[in-house]
Amino acid sequence: MQHLFITVANWLDRDHDLLFVKSCNFKFLPTDPKQPKLIGKRIISVRHNSFDYFENYHGIKYTFIKSKKSYEIYKILLEQLSLRRPVIINLDAFWTSWNAYGYQKIHDSHYCLVIGVNQSEKFFYCLDPIYSMQVLKLSFRDFYNGSNRGCGIFEKQKYKSLEVKLIINEINRSLKENDTHSLDLLSKEIINFFDLDNEVLGFSRACDAPINNNLVKLAFSRHYLARGLLYLAHHTHIHNHSYMLHEISEYVKRSADLWQIVHNVMCKSHYKFQTEKVVTFNTHKIAGKIKQISENEQAFKLKLDDLEKQLF
Repeated sequence: MQHLFITVANWLDRDHDLLFVKSCNFKFLPTDPKQPKLIGKRIISVRHNSFDYFENYHGIKYTFIKSKKSYEIYKILLEQLSLRRPVIINLDAFWTSWNAYGYQKIHDSHYCLVIGVNQSEKFFYCLDPIYSMQVLKLSFRDFYNGSNRGCGIFEKQKYKSLEVKLIINEINRSLKENDTHSLDLLSKEIINFFDLDNEVLGFSRACDAPINNNLVKLAFSRHYLARGLLYLAHHTHIHNHSYMLHEISEYVKRSADLWQIVHNVMCKSHYKFQTEKVVTFNTHKIAGKIKQISENEQAFKLKLDDLEKQLF
């Protein structure tokens, strides 16, 4: 859904830099010999959205309305569209006609952004950047069959002045759940037990496997943490604090880049034929990058702790 929130913020001419600033922490669980699990399933990366920041500091209030009745969602859509407000709908992938992978094949939760309606021809105009950069058409038939899980509405409003001190404190508190030491365990398991073919076995698309899902989440989370810190740096009036935020942001961006490299190497290993020698080389490369992430995460956390002490 993150790409849809960004689209709405751009639509409403508002920033979104703090929306994902507390988006994800990392934890890797050791294997249980009695119930062995894939490495990808033992990477814990729960994603969070800071809707309070979105509302308070960017001036966009988001409300998700739960409903299993398509006709109720239809009424909400018409009301919001009449106010020129886009609406996020939870649409079953089975009824998402532009999704060749899921349409009429797979029932799965999916989201798209409704931006208009053509009642005479009975379809909604939608945006779904995952599959297309074009404006798409969702027929009323597909809408009524697939939209029975609720919708999200947006309201533009006045925003507050940034409370940099408070936000840094809350970001730092959220990072206490980040288990950087378990990254060392992950690095060792990659060397000793990693089998990419086994990790993606049973998934028609490799990108749906837990190992890939979690790596994408982690790269995304650090990218937006870096972006959020840079945003705060540009909005603080104390030069030393601004400098420190810039510096910490660079460290966090480094973590994002490293997670992206790990993901890219795995994708390349899956989609291109690899000799045993190359597989071994890539495995060690992935493990080495994860060790670098561990060191980098510990370094930027220390700097963030130091900044918090100065602020308070």
